[in-house]
Amino acid sequence: MRITHDRYLPSDRAAFAAATPSTGRVIVIAPTRAACETIELAVGLHLDTFLERTKGADVRALAASGAGFGIVAGTGTGKTLAIRPMAETILGTTTLRVGVVNREREATPDTPAWNVVIVTTGIARRWFQDGDIAPGDTLIVDEIQLLDKAKLGHLAGSSSPNDELVADESSPGNNGSLGSPLGI
Repeated sequence: MRITHDRYLPSDRAAFAAATPSTGRVIVIAPTRAACETIELAVGLHLDTFLERTKGADVRALAASGAGFGIVAGTGTGKTLAIRPMAETILGTTTLRVGVVNREREATPDTPAWNVVIVTTGIARRWFQDGDIAPGDTLIVDEIQLLDKAKLGHLAGSSSPNDELVADESSPGNNGSLGSPLGI
């Protein structure tokens, strides 16, 4: 009998689940493998950004609240760099153990020790399916793109002026936990 191993899932699922700190993990879902690498570098940086200067306290307060929220801001304002202070606030520590799991970088025996895990959308989907994202984990989705309603045609059925920014709380399957955007 041939035993297969999925190198994108934690090699020791019991250790992965048991290592979950009481605050949970911060799981960052990145749009591409390259974005995973960029986010990993960004989490290690302490740079002054426009977002930090103008809304940093608000971002940290929202992260501490446990409520869902979105950040809507222009390119280069510091949204990705804000992952570090959000993770520090959520986890209650400045000691971030960061790792990436994507097509090029497999889950390893060290994966359970990470309190910030950066994955691609495909890995996140598989982890959801296999129960490897726990209820206590916090998800940060980097790079949600807004779609031009004019190009959507019949798919643009909502009349809400803010539906691009936050999920419609009355949508089926949405419990309204996304909350309000933090726009700048």
